[in-house]
Parts: sequence; structure tokens; C-alpha cells
Amino acid sequence: HLGLGTHPQSGEWHPLEDFRWSDDFSAFLNAVNSAGDGATDLILNGDTVELWQALDDECQYEESGLGCTEEQALTRLNRILAAHPEEIGALSRFANFGANRIVVVPGDRDAGLLFPSVARRIAGALGGPGRVEIASRGSWISADGAIYVEHGHQRTYDAFRFGSWPEPFVQRD
Repeated sequence: HLGLGTHPQSGEWHPLEDFRWSDDFSAFLNAVNSAGDGATDLILNGDTVELWQALDDECQYEESGLGCTEEQALTRLNRILAAHPEEIGALSRFANFGANRIVVVPGDRDAGLLFPSVARRIAGALGGPGRVEIASRGSWISADGAIYVEHGHQRTYDAFRFGSWPEPFVQRD
């Protein structure tokens, strides 16, 4: 849940920020890279970026079933990327080492990654074409079929379930 980061004036963590361990995260990525000898598929399984929470009232509409537009989701993503340069840099270095790859499986809090411009932006920030895949089907299966990954928010009774997943979009005027 990379989110709002720190307050620009005080440097204090924003109360809604869930990700506060950039040094540990970088060490983890280095260990995974070393253990995988530079040939690892790293799967980020849902809610990698916190597109749900924001500082303002953007994406608020009278109809409760509506969320962010593609442009609004891209604005939120850019804010998150700016708030987490160390983590994004560590992921990019990981993705661009050897044959490593990153697969981002969207979850309920980052379903906006399924918008084309938002997917391109996160993929570019994390490592670029051929290095980063956005699992646009809403799940990922390893090449050998032995590993299946989904975020899990699509369970029948989940309050945050999207009825048309992996196309969580509604259109209005």
C-alpha cells in the first residue's frame, strides 16, 4: 500500500500511509535478487499503490458506485510515485537486473491500474516494457501453470467486490 507518504512541511508520516519501511524493502529486494540469481518473477499481489485514499475530495460523486476517472487515477498515481522515490527506485533496479521481471496484479485499492494510461505509467516507473507486466486479467499464472495469483477481493461475499472484474469500469455522462 504505497500511499501518501509524508507531509511536505513536517516530514511526518501521513496517518493514512501504510508503507514506511523503504530500507527494509530495498534489503528484501536485494535478497530476492541474490537468491534468484537475477532471474526472478516478483509478483506484487494487489494494492501495491493506494489509489483509494486521497488528501482531497477528488473522485467523490453523488452516485456511490462511481470512483475515479482515468485522469484522476493517473493524478493519484503520480502523487504516490513522487511520495515514494526510494521504493520505486528499488523496484526499478530490481526489474532491470538480469532477467528479473515484476508482475503487478491489481487489487481493489489499485483497480485504477487497469486504465491503460495508469498501467503504462506504473510499468514505466517500475522498469519499462518487457520488465513489468500489469496483469490485466486481474490474476496471473506462471508460465508452467504451477502458480496462480489473485488478490482475493473477488470472493462472493466481499464488500469491495467488483461485479465486472477485471473490468471495474462504469460509464456515465
